[in-house]
Parts: sequence; C-alpha cells; structure tokens
Amino acid sequence: MADEEGRDGNDIIPGDVFVIGGGDDTRVSVTECNFSVLRDDGLAYADKSRFVDRVLSNPARVLLITRPRRFGKSLNLSMLRYFLDLRYRGNHWFDGLEIDTHHEYDDVRNAVPVVYIDLKDVRGMTSSENQRAFEKMIMHTVNGFRYLLDSDRLDDFMRGEVDRVINRRLPDLDDLSLLIECLHAHHGVRPVLLIDEYEAPVLFAMDRGYFSDAMDRLRTVLSSLLKNNEHLGKAVITGVLQMAKEGMFSGVNNLYVSSVFSDDEFSDCFGLTEAEVSGLCEKAGCPERLDEIRAHYDGYRFGDTEVYSPYSVICYFQYNTRPDSYWVASGSDEQIGRMLNVADRHAREQLAVLLSGGTVDARIDSRLSFPRSGDVLEMDPEDVPAYIVQAGYLTATRNPDGTYALRVPNREVMDLFGRKVRRWFTPRGWDHMNAFTSAVLSGDVAAVREEIEKVLEVSFNPRSESLESAPHMFIAGMMWTQSTHRVKVELHSGDGIADIGLVPWDRSGRGAIVEIKKISERDDADEVAGKALAQVREKEYAWFARGSEVLSYGIAVGGGRVAVRMAEGD
Repeated sequence: MADEEGRDGNDIIPGDVFVIGGGDDTRVSVTECNFSVLRDDGLAYADKSRFVDRVLSNPARVLLITRPRRFGKSLNLSMLRYFLDLRYRGNHWFDGLEIDTHHEYDDVRNAVPVVYIDLKDVRGMTSSENQRAFEKMIMHTVNGFRYLLDSDRLDDFMRGEVDRVINRRLPDLDDLSLLIECLHAHHGVRPVLLIDEYEAPVLFAMDRGYFSDAMDRLRTVLSSLLKNNEHLGKAVITGVLQMAKEGMFSGVNNLYVSSVFSDDEFSDCFGLTEAEVSGLCEKAGCPERLDEIRAHYDGYRFGDTEVYSPYSVICYFQYNTRPDSYWVASGSDEQIGRMLNVADRHAREQLAVLLSGGTVDARIDSRLSFPRSGDVLEMDPEDVPAYIVQAGYLTATRNPDGTYALRVPNREVMDLFGRKVRRWFTPRGWDHMNAFTSAVLSGDVAAVREEIEKVLEVSFNPRSESLESAPHMFIAGMMWTQSTHRVKVELHSGDGIADIGLVPWDRSGRGAIVEIKKISERDDADEVAGKALAQVREKEYAWFARGSEVLSYGIAVGGGRVAVRMAEGD
C-alpha cells in the first residue's frame, strides 16, 4: 500500500549497465544497473553525479541526450531519479559523491514527483501488439502513483480518470500527460519526466511492417507530454539516435540536444575516462594492463572527451582480465547490418580505408531521417555515417571545415566490421576471405589470381562501378583479417606510399606488400604487374616490416583480367 508520498516499492529498474571505478572497492558487476542497489551493495562506481548538476543547471526545459547503448544512459537517469524523487527522501546513496556538496539543490533534493518511463520493451511483432505494449506501459507507469486515487487535492473527474487507467479501462496514449497534471495538482510541484530509450519502439518496428504506426504512437505520446505542457517541470530523454527530423520534437519549446557530436557539459558524463580506467587498474593491482585495455576498448570521442567503452572494461575485469568483444556481443547488430547493406560504392570504399586503420572525412547531419515506402523503412545512404557514429561503431572528430574525420575506435569494433565486410565483398563470405589471405601469405600466386577473378565475376553488380574502379580498396577489404594481421591502405614505407601492407600483429610473422595497377584493354597485364612489383622493390616498400619476412606483390586489374607477380624479400 502506498503512503502519502507514493512509496510502494514498485521501482522500475533501468536496463543499462555502467558500474566501475572510484571508491575503495574494486568489485564490479555487469548485471547491476540500478543506482540505489549499486550503492547499497558497495560496488565500485565511477562518480558521474556531476550529471545531476549539469541537468539541473541547464536552462532548457527538455533535454534530449543520445549516446551508444551501454554507455551509462540508464544508470544516469536512475541516479537523477533517486536524487530528485520525493519517494526516496532521506536516502544515503549520494554520501561522498560530488553532487552531495552542491547545496544549491537542497530545495529540490528528494522533493519532486518523478515519472520514469522505460520504452525499451514497448515492442511487438505486429502493430496491434505494439499498441498493447504502449497501453501496458502507460498502465504500469500510472499504477506506480495509485495513491492519487485517495488524493483530496484532485477533483472527482481527475480521480476517475486515474482509476480508469489503473483498472485497465481503455488507456489512451495521452494519459501520461494526465498523470503529470494530477501529480502537479496533488503535490503543488511540477513533476520531472525521465524517458529512457525513447526511440526503441520505432527501431524495433523498422523491418516488421508497421514503422508508420509505431512512429505515430510515439509521436502522440511525446507530443502530449512535451508540447505546451504547463504542468511539466523538466524532462530528460535518452536514446541512441537523434531522430528530430521525424517531427517528434517539432514544436517543443526550449529543446536542448546533446549527442556524441556535442562538445558540451555532458561529454564526460558517459563512458569511462582515461583517469577512471587507470585508477581502476591501480586499485586492482594490474597497472600493466592499461595498454591492453586501451587498444581494445578506448577510442570513443564525445565532443572533445576521449572515453572507453564502460561495458567492455567492466567485463574485462569481471572475467579475469581477458580481452574479448564484450560490448559488440552484448547486443544485436541487426541495425548496423542494415546500415551497411544500404551503403553505396563510395561508402564501401571508405570502409576499406577504415578497416586499414585509416580515417575518412564525411559531412554529417546528426538529425537522422527515416524515409518510408509504405510501412517499410528506406534508409538514406547519406545518413549511414551519422547512424554508425551515434550507434558507437565509429568515432567522429570535427574538422575545422565542419566535416568529421571518422575512424574505427578500437580492436573490438574493428573485429565486428571485419566480419560484416567479409560478407560484403564476396557471397562466399568468411571462407573466401580466409582463403584469399592465406594465398597471399603463402605466396600462392595462382590462388591469389583465382580469388580476385571470382570477385570480379560474381561479387558486384555489372551495372555499377565494380572492383576495377578502386581495386586497392576492394582488395584490402578482401584480405582483411583481425586475428593475425592488420591491413594498412596507403602505407607510408620506404621511399613512398604502398597501396596495401599486410602487417602481422606478431613481428615474427610473415607480412606482405601489395602494389596494384589498373589496366586498359590495350595493356599487357603481366607486364604492368611486373612494373608494379618493380616499384615495390625500387621504393623499398617492404621497409615497414624490417627484420621480418615479407612477400611483395604486383597486381594488374582491368577489363575482367587479372595478373599477379610475386617476389620474396626481407
């Protein structure tokens, strides 16, 4: 039974993970994500309570904060909830944290009604199931404030409306705005609204035939809550993507957006900083592990702040300091696969550069658009880079001219891209990639030529530009492998720039250098391949692997023809 302030013990547990760093305890968990439980159990925690200060000091009435999945969004919302919600008055969870010293917030600390909504489970295989999921979410949220049924500060009509929703009599999509109004009337304080994973219902509906219906429902809910709602105090909304182009936030006055592209006060509130990871290594007694952690899980950039993947770092320590693809494996790569599938030829060439460890420049509009053909999503290829960056699979650094330099953040994500791109470049996928790389490293010239010819024959639409338009990019993609070698496109070595270097992670392993020439119908393919091989020797491109064994290749491609020349050398 709820008391006057609504303490009914029916807490909504957020679904994100971020537990590490700070304090004296180095115990970590990849399962605990509720701020109060985290603090009660004494788990190690990176003090991100500055997030509370930065939300409350921001003059905007509605804040939309987007970050990749499992970077601490839900935990921060949970923390904000427990700091403000009047149902948790007198708690000890903020003792010793930075926000505890900010006495300017004493008048709102645990003195505000808070409505917390988690949309991650609002889904369904059909539109009708999605409708029921929205209704269930509304009923569950309103039920958490059933003490309003006994409020003498509400009139009979408002109490009747609350009763209608709680007792499952046809809840409407705008009933949450009714809840906000009732809480304001009962407490005399404008409520704070927290919405987690706001775009989840739409993303789930993408390929299930009811995208338009899901979008309309979400727009209805958000509009009723956010537009001209005089009873709302402040709203904080989190998600992965900024979908402002869809009109869900059009008409919302005083909207503040913080994304991975924003250099603002929220940049260090998500993810783990170098200092936090270094501190954890020290407390765990393994400072020598920092370089390994950095290679696998660092490389993200929020504004001007460099951060690590928190989920992967947590798993690394929980699973006996064993590096693995924890963040990548923790969620579905359905959406990233969809984005890559709609990428055009230029985007695929850029990915070959990214897989080599290089950077590419791109113009990015962070406000994603999702055009539709009926109820089927049609992703605009121009939005692919923005989507991939916001989802956490690429890092973007702003250039002076307004473009962004994109790169793969770390080895964990590089491995995922490698698997995806392997399927791209050839229908035979992984096996073909391994066969091609093995042929290059073993010096099997006939097999190298055969594998390239197969790609020319079957892997590309003959009506579009093919491998022959940028052969060094596509051959780099064919030979990509994470386990033993890394591929470097346009490798600076010796007296020039080689097209491709296949560099072993283990310096004692065998490497390869590849120079590629395009040929016309009039050219002698074998002669041109020989000239390419001579260029490798003359410019000493193999210098990058000094002390290791290197195979040098000259390859000529054009008009459906392939010629390969190879020489061994140190």
